[in-house]
Amino acid sequence: MTTTLSTQQAPSLACASPASREKARPRSKYKAQNEQDRCVACGVCVKMCPKDAISILKGCYAVIDEDRCVGCGICEKNCPAGVMHKVTR
Repeated sequence: MTTTLSTQQAPSLACASPASREKARPRSKYKAQNEQDRCVACGVCVKMCPKDAISILKGCYAVIDEDRCVGCGICEKNCPAGVMHKVTR
C-alpha cells in the first residue's frame, strides 16, 4: 500500500522566508539597563555579553539592544563602574 500526498495537503516551505520558519524565542522577564550618565564606555559589558546585545555609542556610553538582550545579568556582574543593572521588562 502506498500513500501519496497532494500539493494541497503538504504545504511547500520553498516560498517561506527563513524568519517564518524559525521558532519564536520566548522573552526573558528581565533586561539590562544602564545609567548612561555614569557609564565610562570601557567596553567590558560589550565583551562579556553572550548575545552581542550591547554596543558603545560614539565612545560615550553603552547601548542595549532589547530585542537581543536575554536578561542574563552577566553585564551587571562584570561592570567595573556599577552602571549596568538587570531589571524587570
